[in-house]
Parts: sequence; structure tokens; C-alpha cells
Amino acid sequence: MGTAELPRIKGELLLAQRVSGSAAAAEDHFRQALDWARRQGAVSWELRAVTNLARLQRDQNGSTEAMELLGGPTIDLPRVLKLPTSKPQRR
Repeated sequence: MGTAELPRIKGELLLAQRVSGSAAAAEDHFRQALDWARRQGAVSWELRAVTNLARLQRDQNGSTEAMELLGGPTIDLPRVLKLPTSKPQRR
């Protein structure tokens, strides 16, 4: 398991406790996970962290900050996964 995944999981565990201050602590852990994933170039972990962050923000205050990250150009999956680009087939 990578370094980026540990704070993300800790954030999920904090949310599951449902105690005062757990949401703020979970958000901090999700942001740490996102930062680690980006520094490591770990796109799948980045996507997991930003998804957790977006869900938490949506549930807490309706914020769209993380949702914008999900829809933004921060993750280029075809490049990262080295997928072939599709070319139109000639008829």
C-alpha cells in the first residue's frame, strides 16, 4: 500500500466514527492523501483521494471545490495508463 493511501484510509475511519471534529480531521487527511498522490504521480490514488474529498465536501457544506478537481484536467488517464489514442477508421 502506498504512502498516499494511508491518510485516505485514516480519513475514512475518522468519518465512520461520527464524533465531533471527525469531518474536519478526515478532510485534512484526504488533502494529505491528495498531496502525496500527486507528488508520487499515483493517479489512481489521486482519484481516490479527490473522490473522498468531494463526497465529504458535498455532504458537509455543498462545496464544489473538490468536485471541480474531479472534472478538471488534473488527471490525464490515457497518458498515464499509456492507452493508445483512437484514430478514426478509414472506410
